[in-house]
Amino acid sequence: MSSNNESFFKGRFDSVVFRLSDQTLYSDVFHISKHDVPMPSIDDLRETIELIRSILFPGYFRNSEINKETVGYYTGAKLDRIYRWLSEQIKRGFCFTCETSEMSCSNCEEKAKDLTEKFIERLPELRRLLAFDAKAARR
Repeated sequence: MSSNNESFFKGRFDSVVFRLSDQTLYSDVFHISKHDVPMPSIDDLRETIELIRSILFPGYFRNSEINKETVGYYTGAKLDRIYRWLSEQIKRGFCFTCETSEMSCSNCEEKAKDLTEKFIERLPELRRLLAFDAKAARR
């Protein structure tokens, strides 16, 4: 290590770490949940969208080996994962803005589950509309 690098890590580096860790300077850009719940995960939401696509268009996305005998199994298993993952991400979103001072907020979880259930119940209608649009586009 050169002497320039050594001086950087002995003094200037520590100064940068200290300034980036100063709570008075990052309070506007740093979020700490009041309920010890992380923010929604972009990766989990992306995976959830992929699962939704795979049940709306079976055989086109993922599991291309799906057939008439296995479609019910795959759909049920994927809907279960969608329900768990999506309700968790929605709960995290609610907790992000929740004003409740209680450490455990069951209201956010219940609202998330209710919203997720309503969304899942609308998926058959969404598929019907998308199929209708696809047929119209082919004409």
